[in-house]
Amino acid sequence: MTKAEIRQKVWQTIQREGAARFPGAYGRVPNFVGAEQAAQLLREMAVWRRALVIKVNADAPQLSVRRLALAEGKIIYMAVPRLRTE
Repeated sequence: MTKAEIRQKVWQTIQREGAARFPGAYGRVPNFVGAEQAAQLLREMAVWRRALVIKVNADAPQLSVRRLALAEGKIIYMAVPRLRTE
């Protein structure tokens, strides 16, 4: 199974199960019902507690991860998509 096929299967499952949030699952890192709970589970992990720096994505499902990291004084490392030069 190719990476593209795996993505399609995941997107289809998220849509079919009603777990997709705006703007939908297809063609992106999908925002999903339960993203906040997933961030809380991550926060409970020993690796999270030891971490001083967290790499996160700018995608909506990781918003709760970013907020938790900043609230705990962790440094977040995040790429900023679509930067333009003037």
